[in-house]
Amino acid sequence: MSLFGCLIEIWYNQPKELSLKKGNLDMAKVRKFIGLFTILLASILLVACGQKTTKDGVPTILQDKYSGYSNVNSQWESGTFSDGGSELVFDTKKQTITNLSYNDGKYPTYYQVVPEGKLSSENKGVLAKHKSELEGKDYFIIQPVDEKYVKEEPIDDNSLLYGIVLSDGGKTIRIFEFEWNGGASTAYYDFTGQATK
Repeated sequence: MSLFGCLIEIWYNQPKELSLKKGNLDMAKVRKFIGLFTILLASILLVACGQKTTKDGVPTILQDKYSGYSNVNSQWESGTFSDGGSELVFDTKKQTITNLSYNDGKYPTYYQVVPEGKLSSENKGVLAKHKSELEGKDYFIIQPVDEKYVKEEPIDDNSLLYGIVLSDGGKTIRIFEFEWNGGASTAYYDFTGQATK
């Protein structure tokens, strides 16, 4: 039985008669107040539990850490998106990704989430190329930025973008570099990994 159903049942099965002292609220008013409060509480809980993304647009199923592999190094020169085996740590509050396999994880990459509506026409075309791979999956697009720009309004100035695709309830991740300079997609960073503890 759902939480909402349980709360309604508790409210409905309350004792019909309570010994009330003179001057106390009428029992009908008390029951009405409890009922309204219960419905309001259940509504708030249902909305909170149903939220699929953070306020920044990151799917809530994103895990904290993923281990995986990419054949190709990224064009972004931070070491976060490096070739070979990597362990990537996400901090959605600070908006950082850190590669624990590179320089002992000392240098996080800050990012902004770029909404699809803010993509340039060129990058909308790149995203359209990947649409069939994204169907039925949760994904978001990021742009690496300097720390001071993290909280600014994101804009796509055709610089380096990455698609982050989550499947299997967030247990599997794929990070692909947008093909900003044309050419075969095998020439760009393409990380696949699994959530780890």
